[in-house]
Amino acid sequence: MQSAKTYFEAASRRRKFLNGQLELLSAADAAYQQDADRAAVLSARAWRELGGYLLPEVDDGVIRGLETTLRYPSLVPIRDDFRQRTAAAVARREELASLEEVVHTDILVSKVDDELREITPAADGFRADLAAWSESRWYQELELRGYFGQHEAGLWARFRNWRAVSFLMSEVADKQGLEFATGSELQEHVMTLQSDSRALFDHEERLKKRRQAITDLDAEHTKLTTAESDLHREMYVALSEAIRDHLESTPVELRFDLAKGDPHLVTFFKKISGLDAKKSYLEELRVTRIQRHMSDLEQQRYKLDLKVSKREHKSRRGRFFGVPQSEIDSLNNHKADKWQRRHQKLEKIRNRLDRFDDYDKGTIGDQVLWWDVITRNAPGDDLYSVRTFHEQHGGGLAANHPHAELEAALFGDDSMSDAAAAALASDMAVMRDSDDVADDWGLDAS
Repeated sequence: MQSAKTYFEAASRRRKFLNGQLELLSAADAAYQQDADRAAVLSARAWRELGGYLLPEVDDGVIRGLETTLRYPSLVPIRDDFRQRTAAAVARREELASLEEVVHTDILVSKVDDELREITPAADGFRADLAAWSESRWYQELELRGYFGQHEAGLWARFRNWRAVSFLMSEVADKQGLEFATGSELQEHVMTLQSDSRALFDHEERLKKRRQAITDLDAEHTKLTTAESDLHREMYVALSEAIRDHLESTPVELRFDLAKGDPHLVTFFKKISGLDAKKSYLEELRVTRIQRHMSDLEQQRYKLDLKVSKREHKSRRGRFFGVPQSEIDSLNNHKADKWQRRHQKLEKIRNRLDRFDDYDKGTIGDQVLWWDVITRNAPGDDLYSVRTFHEQHGGGLAANHPHAELEAALFGDDSMSDAAAAALASDMAVMRDSDDVADDWGLDAS
């Protein structure tokens, strides 16, 4: 039997170890997500470059030819929409160029500013006077009841108004030095102040709106000076996105048809396929190899904290004296070496995925498993796509897959396909590093 003190010390060390592993896993999780995000950015860039390659010019012949090739009759409407928008922007720019607000912007703004400077002292004086009145609760009460709008009032309202006016007259005499013989005099003074100030405030507001209108028109004209080039760039982006959406939603076989005899398209499609696979693997690994273990560790920490809390309560009441040596041994058995290997493997597989850029070793289609190409056949059956591919085809190359025939036909002979297959087979034959051999991904995180 070990003492309570020994138990609490061992539990504290155990909790510190769990926290340390959680911090390392959290950092790995962030790194995996960062790499996945980078793969997504690179994929989007490749799609844009592909769009520029397929559509180097936006003339009728090129765009209609691409519509036929892609079997996608939606590119001309996109192009026509941008032409209409460009024409409208040019027409608006010419219209603005003839306006006085654009031709003489500085002169008109200066004139308005001069008028504003002239009325600002009077307007500020009115604002100060109104602020002095509005600070009074009695003024606020009278204003709320419409007293300064000459509203008719009943007997009870007149009594309340009389009372509030009395207090207000006394208050403004002390604070503002204004003396009023009757409530009517006070009422007339306030109504005149409100009326005069409102007229000046309205004029001030009109001047400010006029100034804003002048600067807005000038800014609109300035922006439209680059409208043609801006809309041209937007059009290319829109066309590239439309091409991407179409190709992503159609069967992979269309990519083979497009790429036949065109090594540049083959490179584009392989790179995009590889980057998308890389992103998918990184995100799935976060779930299977990081977040699952984080969840396990958090559960262990919760159970440990709960047990420690109960025993601390008992200890304070003199009802907890110690635990068996076996429990201390279990708490001290952190399996640090196992966790160190796990973190090393996480970093190693992440680096392989992130640094891989030899996309010609892959394929446009589904007959080659990107996981085996990128990671050099590392264990990956905890990933659904890897496990199902291996169950159906064995290794990383499904020679009998229909896409293998399409790959072979890309250039009318087997030369390129044979070379890629040979390179892949060579990689598959390389012995795995000792760290890659079936690890403990399927075990508990204890």
